[in-house]
Amino acid sequence: MKKRILLLIVMLLTIAITNAQQASGTQFTVGDMIYEVNADNTTVSVHDAVTPGTLTGAIVVPTHISDGSYSYTITVIKSAAYNDEAGITSLVVQGDTEIQLQAFRNTGLTTVDVSAIVTKKIGNSAFLNCTALTSANFDGVTSIGNQIFSGCTNLTTFSANTLVSSGGGTSMFLNCTSLTTVNLPVALAVGNKMFRNCTSLTTIDMPKAITGLQYGFQNCNALTTINLPLLETTGTQMFVDCSSLVSLDLPALTQTGNLSFYKCSSLKYLNLPSLITANTGSFNSTGLESIIFPASFTTFGSGPSNHFANAASLKHIAFTSATPVGISGRSDMFNGTALSTIIVPEGAASAYDAADVWTDFSIVEGTLSKTATDITYSRNLSVDDDWFLVSSPVNNEMFNDAYVSANSIDAAGTITTNNAIATYTTNGNTWDYMQDGEDLQFTPGVGYSVKRANATGAGSISFTGSALNSGDVNNIPVSLDDDGYNLLGNPYLTNINSGDFLTANTNLSGEIWLYNQATGNYETHVTGDDKILAPAQGFFVKATSGTDVDFTEAIQNTSTGTFQKAKTLSEIKLLINSEDTQRFAKIYFTEAATTGFDKGWDGERFNGISNKMDVFTQLLDNNTGKNYQTQSLPSASIESVVVPVGLISEAGKQITFSTENINLPENLNIFIEDRAKNIFTNLNESNYKITLSEALNGVGRFYIHTSAKSSLSVDTTSTLESVSIYKMNNATLRIAGLSQGKASVKLFNVLGKQMINTSFESNGVKDISLSKLATGLYIVQLETETGKLNKKIILE
Repeated sequence: MKKRILLLIVMLLTIAITNAQQASGTQFTVGDMIYEVNADNTTVSVHDAVTPGTLTGAIVVPTHISDGSYSYTITVIKSAAYNDEAGITSLVVQGDTEIQLQAFRNTGLTTVDVSAIVTKKIGNSAFLNCTALTSANFDGVTSIGNQIFSGCTNLTTFSANTLVSSGGGTSMFLNCTSLTTVNLPVALAVGNKMFRNCTSLTTIDMPKAITGLQYGFQNCNALTTINLPLLETTGTQMFVDCSSLVSLDLPALTQTGNLSFYKCSSLKYLNLPSLITANTGSFNSTGLESIIFPASFTTFGSGPSNHFANAASLKHIAFTSATPVGISGRSDMFNGTALSTIIVPEGAASAYDAADVWTDFSIVEGTLSKTATDITYSRNLSVDDDWFLVSSPVNNEMFNDAYVSANSIDAAGTITTNNAIATYTTNGNTWDYMQDGEDLQFTPGVGYSVKRANATGAGSISFTGSALNSGDVNNIPVSLDDDGYNLLGNPYLTNINSGDFLTANTNLSGEIWLYNQATGNYETHVTGDDKILAPAQGFFVKATSGTDVDFTEAIQNTSTGTFQKAKTLSEIKLLINSEDTQRFAKIYFTEAATTGFDKGWDGERFNGISNKMDVFTQLLDNNTGKNYQTQSLPSASIESVVVPVGLISEAGKQITFSTENINLPENLNIFIEDRAKNIFTNLNESNYKITLSEALNGVGRFYIHTSAKSSLSVDTTSTLESVSIYKMNNATLRIAGLSQGKASVKLFNVLGKQMINTSFESNGVKDISLSKLATGLYIVQLETETGKLNKKIILE
């Protein structure tokens, strides 16, 4: 019995000793470290070193620690526990242990592995200024505080795949100047100053970050690759001084903070397809050449409006919304930029041009889109089943079978291998169509003729290249063959001024020709028209000398990019209509013109392609038989001119003459004279209709008269003054504008010897043969029932 009682006592004492724990706050030493019992009496915290500042080598924090017969779980590494321990080199935490504030601040750690910490937090500044630290494995960690690695200047790699909380991420990697790559595949915000001054950081991958705070990537001047697909907002100066960042895709971003991309001087591509609001200075001092605002975009934030200031390369802003986006106080918004062009949706140009903030820029209709490597400009071709003259505003663009398919290009003519995209061949005035299988390159400054397939109707044509054409586009070849017609095109994504282009290229004739789909005719625009040519618009010129032309940036214009915008002058526009065909000839009145030929003010009709019906005028003085769609005369003669009118038409056609008059003196009447019928019609009061009994191709029958009188007749006009005498060639002399009646022509050489004497019944036009005459100067003497007229001619 006594033995049994003794055994029971021993067992109870053993149980008591085993379950006993030291009191909360009790400290004990194991090795070089002091531990402190926590309030639960079953766990301990790592308190500090027995002799602070003397620790060396690898630090391993186990899951449990024993004090003699007492065993504890380690749950906390207390604030400053290893602070300033310069001799320690590595850290492995084996259990789910909390690391408190500045626990390893200013230590000599080179590597850290805390992947076993799953539920506990790593506190603020835990590894602050660990300047020898090179790598840290935080995979498994869910919660960390601010400034965790701030000042860790040798940290190069960091991994954390489970973080859900970072205390805002403030200064998490501040001044980590050696950090090169960060992968954070977790729902973590880009905190305040999170990567500030990480000057070696090249790559950021944060696929779940939604919020970005101020200075997040400030001065990350080596950063080139960023993945933030879910980021919705950026804080103030979030990317400031990221000077190596070339492209940035932020598909979910809805709002930018003030100066978000400030001094991103290399940033060329910025994709913001969801953007709603851009706050002050967002794009200030960037390297952007163009930027596209989506249809969702509505607001440039209030405050100082220097949104694009000092973005020196910025030339183009594209809006997807047809409603102009306003700006409050834009006085310095574009200071220091090269902005010239605003691209807006089709039909929205007038609305943007009327908005004060955009009216000073070239408003261009179309669509601009970009990727990190390419840029695409698309412009609408608004007429079904017709040809357009176009040009490419991008470089390195190819046209081939793929281009034909993508743009619904039609076949051309009856040859099945012809595609309806062609260059113009001056020698022979013909078209060179792209053949199936060809792989050709668009040449900047060269024009092309295109037609979309009938089945697809009107639609857009696109140009995609590595970059927009910029700077001067020089040495575009031109040919003098045949008539010297060459098809060119606007090489810029900016309107250009035709007058400036023609003035700069003196080897051209002083006019351009544009194709008008509405009339099916080529229309002449002289230098004085200052015609605005939109991007992607092709046009004809006539070369008179030289081998090339230049497009300089100086010809770019800020007027709205419409295809049919003309300069306002005093003008008579004489129109003819026959069935569904309309043609016109214009007469300008300006102090810059004479009654003879004036380069830049007189423009010939286009002869590069045949025309079955047309109307034109010829010069009043020094007439050489050239036909002008535009002729300019002195303003002083506006009330008393008689202008020869030429007509091309088949027999049997009914022709209606009418006028549209602009800026003419009040009470000035415009008359059309038909000398074959001796009829004058005041076109201010009524049109003149006639059915042609024979085909016409030239002048001599019709004349335009201007007069303050309300009616004219043969008796009140000096018909002899309006007669034209000129060489058709060295073998033929033409006399045009004769009234019906008897007439005679005599020709004398310089010695006064009579070489020709002939009489005839005049009926508008008379051709005299000169085939047997030698070269030299001659005097022509015309005599009619109304008087005599002398004129010099030279046979060459």
